[in-house]
Amino acid sequence: MRLLLFCLFLLLPTLTLGQSACYLFVGGELGGNSSKIDSIIRPLLATFVAPLKQLPAAGISESKLASSCFYEVSLLSSENGLDLSIIDQRTPISLNGGAHSKLPFPGNVRHATLRILHKELSQPQKDQICRKYGELLVDECPQTQRLILVFREKRDSERESLSKEPRTILSSELESLLEGWDSIKFLGVSKVMSGISFQQALGKTMNERGSNSSLVISTDWEFQKQQTSMWKGLVSMTVTMESYSLKDGEAIKKGSYSVDPQKVPIRKWGKSQSFKRKSLLKISKKVTQKWSDAAIREFLQATDT
Repeated sequence: MRLLLFCLFLLLPTLTLGQSACYLFVGGELGGNSSKIDSIIRPLLATFVAPLKQLPAAGISESKLASSCFYEVSLLSSENGLDLSIIDQRTPISLNGGAHSKLPFPGNVRHATLRILHKELSQPQKDQICRKYGELLVDECPQTQRLILVFREKRDSERESLSKEPRTILSSELESLLEGWDSIKFLGVSKVMSGISFQQALGKTMNERGSNSSLVISTDWEFQKQQTSMWKGLVSMTVTMESYSLKDGEAIKKGSYSVDPQKVPIRKWGKSQSFKRKSLLKISKKVTQKWSDAAIREFLQATDT
């Protein structure tokens, strides 16, 4: 019995060290959000690194602090985003590093903290972090493409109204093409207004939809009155696809692909909306019939890096 107690006594320092809780200090540019920031960082460190304890209400003396274990987090904000760093003292698991995030607050605090943890911790912990936060750590963790189709809207209300049916045909064919593709999870269809702020608006839409990848579709069509012995004119259509990924909350263009333009002759000319809709349905179907599924798949695979 005495021998057993003696052995437990020898093991006690090791057990205590492994299970001892450390303090957490958060400083830098907090902007009045110290409680919110602490509530984000503390559970992450407690889950993946070491148990944490609250500071005594009366504070802690310098001599006590010098002999205690603690993690110190510092934040610095700028126009380019958030820089977050972590250093440690006398901690059971060492954690020293820094990371940057361009996400808006408070997501940037979680993002930067997780980037440090993923970089500094062991492989089993990296895997655990990726299983839980893989959608946030797009540069660190293996990703499934969470893809949305996005049509570029035009400010011309008449063209937008006439584009509804063609877009339905294009999106339906593309969705069918993506079915059964294990590396892509299709999230649906969105529209974003064209213009100088398109890429910023696209990034916002992707964040809101939980997407890390988007296929942007631009369509352009034209009616040309060219009378011949057989036809009164024709309608033509061009389709361009652009691939975007999401990095630090921003949409980054990765490549583009143009579908072969198509034309459909018109036997009987008209000016009504129904005439235009009927003609646009025909040209849209021809575009999807003539495009190369293999070439589109190759384009998506080439930009999925």
